[in-house]
Amino acid sequence: MIIRAFEQFIKLIEQNLEAMSEQNGWVKIETIGRSFLELYQEYPDYFKAIANYETQKEDFSSDDQLMQEYYQKGEQAFEFLTTAVKEGIADGSIREDIDVTDTALILWANIMGVNSLVAKKKAYLEGYHQREVEEIITAMFDFAKRSIRK
Repeated sequence: MIIRAFEQFIKLIEQNLEAMSEQNGWVKIETIGRSFLELYQEYPDYFKAIANYETQKEDFSSDDQLMQEYYQKGEQAFEFLTTAVKEGIADGSIREDIDVTDTALILWANIMGVNSLVAKKKAYLEGYHQREVEEIITAMFDFAKRSIRK
């Protein structure tokens, strides 16, 4: 199921990036993030499979083909994000003084965290803080933008 989840996620990223063509790195980062949100909204079980899998040290020395394919698909999805960060640095939409891998990992974690928060606490966020899901997502992207945009 995790492999299918990553395949669907990759498909969403490719479709969303293809639809936007000539955009800068920052816009691509946001598109990838919104693709993850789309995965959560349209395929919640796939999102949960990706989010809840706990990596084990043994996974990296395993000869299990399914395990290797799982990590290959995960890296393929992550590569979209690192590529967008690199493109953003090159086109000037992202600061050049940041580490590409660290930035991509933090962005990935932010997107996963917001999705998980919304999945588990939507009623609380709306009831106690009067925040709609889209407001929280927009705030997350705004926060990230202020951190890495040039």
